[in-house]
Amino acid sequence: MRIFIVEKSKGKIYKSESMVRTLFNYELSHDEDGAPYVEGAYISISDTKNFWACSVCDHPIGIDIEEASRTVKAAVAKRLHKDERAYLSVLTEESSEWKEEFLSIWVKKEAYMKLKGEGLKMERRKEYKYEHLAY
Repeated sequence: MRIFIVEKSKGKIYKSESMVRTLFNYELSHDEDGAPYVEGAYISISDTKNFWACSVCDHPIGIDIEEASRTVKAAVAKRLHKDERAYLSVLTEESSEWKEEFLSIWVKKEAYMKLKGEGLKMERRKEYKYEHLAY
């Protein structure tokens, strides 16, 4: 497995196609749902305002990054499993501790959805929506 996390420079454009070609020597394509893929390997990409991350592996992989500076509203927590919401409920909503714990849960869920190859489509399915991931 190879993982790259790149801190973006202001004013520079970071296109995943050129990043994957430069770092991994693969041609990046996207399926009909927009999910990235390369021939001969598995790939997962995550992009934020200030960072770009990518993993290439010989088996399915999921990667997600979020920035601590990201604005997160407590209402977004309704998309989590009831046990995860209960865990967060003992913290002061939108406090730095709440936000840190929420983002910890969120990136794991995003990476899992990418690993399964279904992305946000998976979240809409009833059997996933109420699934609690074992961390």
